[in-house]
Amino acid sequence: GMVLLVFAPWCGHSRALMPEFERAAASSKSPQAFAMIDGTVADDVATTLDVKGYPTLMYIPHGDGPPAEYEGARQASAIGQWATGMLEPAVPQLANPSDVVAWTAGKRVAMVLFVADYASAAAGTFRGVAAVSEVPCALSTAPPAADELGLSASARQQLRLPALVA
Repeated sequence: GMVLLVFAPWCGHSRALMPEFERAAASSKSPQAFAMIDGTVADDVATTLDVKGYPTLMYIPHGDGPPAEYEGARQASAIGQWATGMLEPAVPQLANPSDVVAWTAGKRVAMVLFVADYASAAAGTFRGVAAVSEVPCALSTAPPAADELGLSASARQQLRLPALVA
């Protein structure tokens, strides 16, 4: 993914935000994932990204998915925290079936991808999904048995527990 600032050189708010954005990028573990673009010159990009005003700060996920617009404080520390959360989302790794059951308990909706290897391409893709999802996301190498999930008998009959994703 990429953190993108779309600015206009004539806009005072853009000029004020640019040094904060640059500080956030400089203090990031992934400064190459930060970019700025003049939306008045690259108006095709601004139109494609549906930029409504300047400045617009957004996270553009790798692959499919809509951009996520930043609406927090316009200071380097807040921008940096948000960018880190988008670029490196905290996706817990649930090592055993009881961890899966405990983590999902009480959540109305949650996504757990069962993988053979946390470093797999599927796990990496899922981390990207987690970055832009409002649903809690986790990875696990240990799917629980259907009866461990606290589901009714009829729900267990309909449940198809996944094979591990390579």
